[in-house]
Amino acid sequence: MTLALVLMSKQFNGAAAYDFELEKGTKRPVLPPVSGRMWPTSIAMELARRGHETTVVVVETSAYLARRFAAVERMEHSVREGCKIVYTDDVDAIRDLLVPADAIVIRDHHARYAEIFDRLEIGDRPVVQIMATSLTGDPDFVPPGRRRTLLVNDESEVTRFARLYDRVEVFRKPAAPEFFEAPPRSPGKSFDVISIIWDLALPRKRADLLLQSLPLLDKFADRRLQVGLVGDASPKFALRVSALNAALDKTEVSLLGQLSREGVRETLHRSRVSVVPSSIDPNPQVIAESLACNVPVACASDLTGGRFQITPRTGEFFEPDPDDLARTLWNMLCRERDYEAATGAISIEEAADQMERLLGRA
Repeated sequence: MTLALVLMSKQFNGAAAYDFELEKGTKRPVLPPVSGRMWPTSIAMELARRGHETTVVVVETSAYLARRFAAVERMEHSVREGCKIVYTDDVDAIRDLLVPADAIVIRDHHARYAEIFDRLEIGDRPVVQIMATSLTGDPDFVPPGRRRTLLVNDESEVTRFARLYDRVEVFRKPAAPEFFEAPPRSPGKSFDVISIIWDLALPRKRADLLLQSLPLLDKFADRRLQVGLVGDASPKFALRVSALNAALDKTEVSLLGQLSREGVRETLHRSRVSVVPSSIDPNPQVIAESLACNVPVACASDLTGGRFQITPRTGEFFEPDPDDLARTLWNMLCRERDYEAATGAISIEEAADQMERLLGRA
């Protein structure tokens, strides 16, 4: 099978740590290692390893990257693990890449896809659209053709989009392989509660909600508790944490800053409970990685995206209220042995199995 995966550059790059790097002395963009945070590309590479001729088309939409890579030709490609990755903003070039493909996978619902697929004959070729974000209305773009499958990240969306697509299924975001393996020398559990928020100042991430819950959690505690926050903290936020630590009796909050991929993995493996206070997580990477590390997850009851991964065996929901969050965290810490969090995680290989099944259907 010849497969083409199309995605926007901001989706491809994800966190800044996985941006392109330019090879010294050349104009060639060099891709970072395969990672769960680049899961569409990771799945494409897994399909290439299985013998499918696979091309990833990265459509440039970022003004920042356009400036950064002004020296790069309009169309450049490299090959990673048998998968060709093309970086371009040329619509005609993109169409040329899609014409010979037996099947097409589209990441998300960007309005620019309408321009790309205009006048492109799809016919009976299967098209799979992976919707990472939960929408309040219809997608900006519904692909043409007669074999259209939509993959969503929440069971509640299956019925809602059924009228627009031939098939709608739930897609669980995979975690990178290294998250399923404990570090070779694990120093034990360093954090009772870990929250990987990345941008602590972003209101929808609700780091404030977690901080407001800690005085009550401190009252519940019958032992010393360590709470870790991963992400960029402003000086004002750091001062607030310092004042909170001074007021708490048995609980200590540590600001861990931005961590590398290995740092995230090691920190999760050293944690008892992971908490996602966010109201919106359209790309629930933290949930997938926490479950892969066998760490149960506490999620806000109004979380949009990834909710179906939280079951009585993998975690708990809490109301977006400091008191309920504190009670939920303490109950989870007391019942730590009741969870089998790894049952909620899937690997890149399993995600590729689902993709093969969908693309191979008649």
